[in-house]
Amino acid sequence: MNSNEVHFDGKIAQKAIIVRDGAILLMRDPREKDKIWELPGGRLNVEEDPRVGLAREIFEELGVHINVHEVVHMEQFFQHSEGRNAFVIIYKATLIDSEAELHLDDREVSEVRFVPFAEVTDYKLFPEYERTLRHHFANLPK
Repeated sequence: MNSNEVHFDGKIAQKAIIVRDGAILLMRDPREKDKIWELPGGRLNVEEDPRVGLAREIFEELGVHINVHEVVHMEQFFQHSEGRNAFVIIYKATLIDSEAELHLDDREVSEVRFVPFAEVTDYKLFPEYERTLRHHFANLPK
């Protein structure tokens, strides 16, 4: 082991890219002061399977059930609001009922929008989510 190594110590989150009718679901957290938009999802609990945790978080925040698919991005970053390291796993996901009405938990979600990808750059996003969305949509089959 290299004596200069520092092991990761921080929170782990899982987020979902949910697309409906060509638009991606973005949300805002009412606790976030800068009115930044983000992908839905949340923290992984101890001893929780990440896919199960993501489905749980989406149900808690939005009141809908999802199918969790492949991982599309993973990234380590420093979360300034909490002053700690974070690791995010971003999955592609689909609504089980594509016409389901969203029921927002107003403690965690102040607003949601399905945004066409061409308009995503008009929204202030956390950098890790902006990079993920650019990469994901650039690599979709035409």
